[in-house]
This record gives sequence, C-alpha cells and structure tokens, in this order.
Amino acid sequence: MKDCRFKLEKRLSKIKVIYKGWRNYHQYCDLSKINLWSMNDWVYKFVKKANSKLNKEDRALAKIKRLNTIKDIFNGHSYSLFRHVPVKSAKSPFDKDWIYWSKRKQKQYWGSTAKILTTQKFKCGACNLKFAVDDHLELHHIDGNHKNNLNKNLIVLHRECHQYQPIHGLKRRKAKAL
Repeated sequence: MKDCRFKLEKRLSKIKVIYKGWRNYHQYCDLSKINLWSMNDWVYKFVKKANSKLNKEDRALAKIKRLNTIKDIFNGHSYSLFRHVPVKSAKSPFDKDWIYWSKRKQKQYWGSTAKILTTQKFKCGACNLKFAVDDHLELHHIDGNHKNNLNKNLIVLHRECHQYQPIHGLKRRKAKAL
C-alpha cells in the first residue's frame, strides 16, 4: 500500500485482490473474532492522507471516488460464514430422523451442491436413499463434462454411488486392465 511507484487507484486494486484472496482462504473460519474494521480504517486513513495533498475541489471529488472504491473492497460479505449450528435438544443421530440431520449437514455445503441437495430433497440421485450424517457427498456431472455446470447436468451422489456411474466405471475398468 505504501509503495509510491504505483498510483493510488492501482494500490487500491491490489488491496482488493489481496483482501479477496484472504477472504477466500479463511472462508471456513469464524470471522467475527477477527477485527476487519481495523484494516478498513487503516486504508481509509491512508487514502485520506494521500488526498490531503490535492487542492480543495479535487479533494472533494477524490474523496467520493475513493470512498466508493473502499466500500467496494471491504463491503458485501458477512463476518461469520460457517458457524457451528447447535443441535436441537430433542434430536439424536440415533432417532433415524434423516431429514433433520441431512438439512443440518447441508449448511456445510454451498453453491451448486447446496442447490442440488435441496432439489433432490436430501436424497442420493442414484440409490434414492437419504444422506446420513457421516456420508461423503460428491457432485456428479451427468454428461461427464466438468465444464458443463448447469443444474440439469448435476446430481449429488454418495461417494460409493458415484464410483459406479457409467463414466467412472469405464475409467475403473481401464485402470484394472492395465
């Protein structure tokens, strides 16, 4: 940030990339315990100091522009992403309420996997059994093309069911033949 070889806009864009990478790396942590406000405050003070060298009219325009840039960098995310979800007092893994435990575990998934899980009603796309608490789930591309991420091309399967899909079975048979 303090490298004066770059203009302030370029430095702010570098901060945005670094901050976004940091957020992605720590996406599973409880960020309520980390003080992100101090980083935001430091950047704001640094930009304010850099703007103080401008004349009064340019300073007002630069302030508005840079405030929007800082908001773009530091806003738009929640501070706690994946907190522990407490178990309801009357629930137990042994009471065979698979829907409750599947929905509870579903909070660990995001994006396409979470959407597909809800549309499949927390059941495996191959064997049609409900997902248990300790099952390993995998996202399967029906046509075998991993770049085709349309919802109609994706199903969530147990790891064991995924291994026996036709595309994967072909790979397994080829490996056995070698």
